[in-house]
Amino acid sequence: MTENEARKLFVDTAKSYLGYSEASGKHRQIIDLYNSKSPLPRNYRVTYTDAWCATFVSACAIKCGMANIVPRECSCYYQVLQFQQMERWMENDGYIPKSGDIIYYDWQDNGVGDNKGVPDHVGIVESVSGGVITVIEGNKNDSVERRKIAVDGTCIRGYGLPNFAWWAAQNTKKEEKPVDKNEPSAWAKEAWEWAKRTGITDGTNPKDNATRQEVVTMLYRFSKVEGGDAK
Repeated sequence: MTENEARKLFVDTAKSYLGYSEASGKHRQIIDLYNSKSPLPRNYRVTYTDAWCATFVSACAIKCGMANIVPRECSCYYQVLQFQQMERWMENDGYIPKSGDIIYYDWQDNGVGDNKGVPDHVGIVESVSGGVITVIEGNKNDSVERRKIAVDGTCIRGYGLPNFAWWAAQNTKKEEKPVDKNEPSAWAKEAWEWAKRTGITDGTNPKDNATRQEVVTMLYRFSKVEGGDAK
């Protein structure tokens, strides 16, 4: 798996929740998933009436096995603190994000300088095109919806940057070379070649632990090699 594939997995997980809402009650599945993973951050169990934007981001991470690179939290403030502790926080709100990065907002931003306020809301960056960021957010109008915002737009607080490259490396199975059980060890190589050359074995049998019939066959063939009279 590549870093881009890992990013896509995270974003696709977020996209799978589009349309989930409080009105339909389907947002409860997101909250239930968050609450299912113990221990709960700060021992707080999210209720169905709580704000659930950070819960949504955490639930997406849980669902695709990325809770080790996306801090589990139901609070934007504490989630940002964890990204900072992980040294995966982008303070510059003018940063051009990548798909899968996590964007935080501060609605009290006055638009002057770099935003240093307390984060109020969060979403998952789906894409960036033409200077516009498309974000998937939980608890936007009580639903999972998209938002479009300009790069370096007012109210951007900063970004959490999950380490997708590390996660992809950890979750890529190394290609294992098939073990050829008929390939002799260095210790047995000379004897094995002799056995094939003299006809004691055809080089493919025995395939595993020798059966009684195979042992007898090899003894019989050995006796012929040695000039004996096998009867």
